[in-house]
Amino acid sequence: MKRFLSIFLFLLLTLTMCPGVLAEADVLSGAVELTVPEEEAALPGFADEGDTYADFVGEVAGGEFFPGKDGFSYKLNADGTGMIFQGYYETIQDYRKKMPYTRLEIPAEYNGYPVVGIEYMAFAYQSNLEYVKLPDTIKTIEHSAFYDCSALKEVVFPDSVQTIGRSLFSGCTALESVKLPKKLERIETFMFSGCSSLKRIEIPDSVTTIGRYAFSSCAMESLRLPAGLTAIEEGTFNNCAKLKSIDVPKGVTTIGLGAFKGCASLESVGLHAGLVEIGNNAFENCAALKKIDLPEGLKTVGRAAFKACDALKELTIPGTVSELGEFEGNSLEKVTLAPGIKSVGAYVFLFANSLKDMYIPASVKEIGDFMFPPEIAGQLVIHGEKGSYAEAYAKANGVTFDDGTIDLSGADVTVKAQVYTGEALTTDVTVKLGKKTLTKGTDYTVKYSDNIKVGKATVKIKGKGKYSGTVKKTFKINPKAVTKLALKAGSKKLTVTWKKVSGASGYEIQYGTKKDFSNAKKAKVKKTEVKTTLKKLNAKKKYYVRIRAYKTVSGKKYYSKWVNGSKKTK
Repeated sequence: MKRFLSIFLFLLLTLTMCPGVLAEADVLSGAVELTVPEEEAALPGFADEGDTYADFVGEVAGGEFFPGKDGFSYKLNADGTGMIFQGYYETIQDYRKKMPYTRLEIPAEYNGYPVVGIEYMAFAYQSNLEYVKLPDTIKTIEHSAFYDCSALKEVVFPDSVQTIGRSLFSGCTALESVKLPKKLERIETFMFSGCSSLKRIEIPDSVTTIGRYAFSSCAMESLRLPAGLTAIEEGTFNNCAKLKSIDVPKGVTTIGLGAFKGCASLESVGLHAGLVEIGNNAFENCAALKKIDLPEGLKTVGRAAFKACDALKELTIPGTVSELGEFEGNSLEKVTLAPGIKSVGAYVFLFANSLKDMYIPASVKEIGDFMFPPEIAGQLVIHGEKGSYAEAYAKANGVTFDDGTIDLSGADVTVKAQVYTGEALTTDVTVKLGKKTLTKGTDYTVKYSDNIKVGKATVKIKGKGKYSGTVKKTFKINPKAVTKLALKAGSKKLTVTWKKVSGASGYEIQYGTKKDFSNAKKAKVKKTEVKTTLKKLNAKKKYYVRIRAYKTVSGKKYYSKWVNGSKKTK
């Protein structure tokens, strides 16, 4: 090993070979003679005196460095079929020295071999570098290859790249946009962490996994995630303070610890069926998040998942959730636990000091100690079914309980008048609460009384289901209309006849020369009469006549509808 190291150091200091980058190639030749400077040969562990070029060739074939005169180095990959770009090594003493270049195009071939990979940390800390283009021979880029390249704005990836290591662009604060290669399957841990100018990134649909903190502290406002994604891991979008909206693909089953923590501008998150777990602190400090719909099928909501989400006032927990962590430091005012939830653990809402309304379904049979802060008992209303565990819990803890029934006493009820038939009558009933029209049989029942005779009938509306209380309304039962109306003309008069209406107290007649009866005169006829003569009329003038029956009940008159006719006098 000592011998290998000696040759490696010597090689870096003495051989000049083209890197294929910005320079012409010098071909490695067997005519090169190994010469070890006396002062370096004396260094511990350097080349032993007497080493030959043959020894050197053996070391290179084993995977050692190929240095170039422009300060770049390569090495033969493990299977000997291609070169790996090593980066900038001007001398062994100046390891990671700042390269003078701002733009680089890595060659597709070096020394007869295709360049198939980029070594780890190959460009790390190169603060001058702004642009890099990779050839279409590259298949693998090792981790941290562009680590902390603070001036780097663009890297052009070929679609031949299949694997990219972790922390590839960590700390690249000038990077603004990236288009990832089409064959990439995984975005590794910390790949874009700290890319504070990164606003746009194209992720191919081939990507199924995004690693921990991959986009931490990036600047994008929105991002399209690939459809095949299965998980969002710990801290993936941690502190992406400008991120406003994101749609989580349907295939994602897990949102990890602190995945969106610190996304202060996040307003909209699309979640879909198939999501099983939301980890601890997943949306902590998402101060702009006003609404989030948790999908059915979700089983776990972690501790402090919505901590400091100041704009989030309402939340519905699906009935499939079996593990519910503590809701620390939030502004929730209304929480709905959907039917299906069986228990609520201790301290779950202990820090929800703004909580005013909570719906607890009948499926809940157990609630742990200090589910809510004791000091809000006076402001909290627990909603649930009458006779449920929730009702008993509310009473035991001094909390107002609402069994969900709505009092009909304030309802707007309309009914229609009916015509006497001699039988019990019903009527059309409309019940409205606000803008909602209730349904007969589902929301209320109807019962009638005094609904046979002419006069005032009563209808009683009684709440059903979630509606309670009663409302009483009356409707009129009016006499039957007059039939067989006949008009006979005379000299300046009209004779009016009709058939008697059974039970009528009398009849009212109106007549005039205008069809709308705006100038009409009135005449009253006793109940025993079925004939009257209208006198002192104008000769040869058409008169409009109408008649109705009435019946007096308890001092109030009930009228039939009008029956009309017309006739010209002689």
